[in-house]
Amino acid sequence: MGYRNLTAALLTVIWGECAIADQYSGIARVIDGDTIEVSGQRIRLQGIDAPEHKQICKRDGVDWRCGREATRALNDKIDQKPVRCVEQDRDRFRRIIAKCYVEDTDISEWLVHNGWALAYVEYSHDYIRAERFASLERLGIWASEFVMPWEWRKARSSDGPSTASQKHS
Repeated sequence: MGYRNLTAALLTVIWGECAIADQYSGIARVIDGDTIEVSGQRIRLQGIDAPEHKQICKRDGVDWRCGREATRALNDKIDQKPVRCVEQDRDRFRRIIAKCYVEDTDISEWLVHNGWALAYVEYSHDYIRAERFASLERLGIWASEFVMPWEWRKARSSDGPSTASQKHS
């Protein structure tokens, strides 16, 4: 291998090792329980799914706005502190999927651990343990009857009666 080829090969290895995923940081605006906007970029929190803003759950036989509460919990957690997000992927709509942190806290893990979001195991297994904890401790939505957010969306997008009848309590 000639000197030029060796140099090119080494630079390729070094560049590959040093490549950093896109990062976004700044004060976040909360869109809903699993989506924020940072530096003008809409970011979906990686590995989780939170109740939709209009989603209703039932606690002690009474309806409550669990989707709004999940959004409020995220807003309270961030509390105008700087957020740092590291892009992990893009979804089918080319939206940024990222792991985001406030101070040193993984926001997705915090939301799931406190019962405001669910581990979205179709896409990640990162937060299964946190979900198990919230479920056993009956935190957040786990203190109520609810429909999984992905089932709720599916039922809302279909015409006719709700097909999302599986409730968790």
